[in-house]
Amino acid sequence: MLRTELRELDNAMAHMQVGPIISLCPLQTRCFRPFLLSLMVSWTWRAFYDWPKMQESRGILVGHLHAVEGAARAAAAEGAKAAADMAAAHAAAAAVADMAAAQAAARIAAAEGRQQEAAAKQLRVESRGTNYWYTLANDDASAEFKKRCGTHQSFASVKHITFSGAGDGFFLSRDNGRSYWTRLPTGLTNSLLEEGRNIQGELRYAVGGANGEYYAEMSGGEVWWGGVVNDRFNVLVRDKNRTISRVAFGPDESWIIVFANGKIEWHGIPQGMVDAIRGAIRDHHIVPTEVSLGANESYYMKFADGRYEYHLQLACRTKYERLTQDGHSVTNVIPSPGGSVSSWLIRY
Repeated sequence: MLRTELRELDNAMAHMQVGPIISLCPLQTRCFRPFLLSLMVSWTWRAFYDWPKMQESRGILVGHLHAVEGAARAAAAEGAKAAADMAAAHAAAAAVADMAAAQAAARIAAAEGRQQEAAAKQLRVESRGTNYWYTLANDDASAEFKKRCGTHQSFASVKHITFSGAGDGFFLSRDNGRSYWTRLPTGLTNSLLEEGRNIQGELRYAVGGANGEYYAEMSGGEVWWGGVVNDRFNVLVRDKNRTISRVAFGPDESWIIVFANGKIEWHGIPQGMVDAIRGAIRDHHIVPTEVSLGANESYYMKFADGRYEYHLQLACRTKYERLTQDGHSVTNVIPSPGGSVSSWLIRY
């Protein structure tokens, strides 16, 4: 509205400026001179009287206009700043909400991960068996084993278990990394004593044979073995490109090695065991995941698909078949590698 008033005032002031132009008009004939003279007098009076007022009014209008426009610009800037502050506040609130949501999602994922890990651990424990039945020829070894695994609860955490000699020694390790052994082959026992490592937890995995053979994986990652006269075994164990999963020794210098990549090698094992392995490789493209060798050509193998093959001594086979008839799922059978008196453990 101020701009409209200013525009009207400027128009009026422009009209007042035409007087000098008329005075120069070429039509200043004698007949028009009186009229023009009166017009000039009128204009001069208006110019003398009204022009200063008009200029003053125009100055006031311009000042008001500048003030109003300045206030409008200030209000617009303040509004823009307020909008920017609000947008920043919304962005900050959104960032906080996103962070809270991310933290909540991370907590949920961590909780789910722990649940999955616990479920996997429980499945692993159940799949390898939480119950057992055993007999050991050596009374002292039997008493030690019962002390370590006297209840099914204490046995459930056992990860590996092997027998040595005629069942007068054993090794066991648990999920928490602890291990215990008694009456291991002499060569391994001497090495542990010499190295100052005959302490709980130093052995991660150990297998003893019927005639002093042994294979051991230490907590630091080293591999020890001895008492094996077969050159092929020594070559395989020295090969850093192979990761060994299972080892078993039997009578008459027999042995079998299962590798993590699914390969398998053996020497001197029973022919029935050889035929079963070759048949599984040929027909199903799988190798055993659990292997054990015992006296009198006894053996046990379990495959990844749940199938198994075995040839067990009478007492062990009788107990094995009774357990399966009662609906139990046998997960492993561990006979002692030597001796005339049978020592064995059935895990189910």
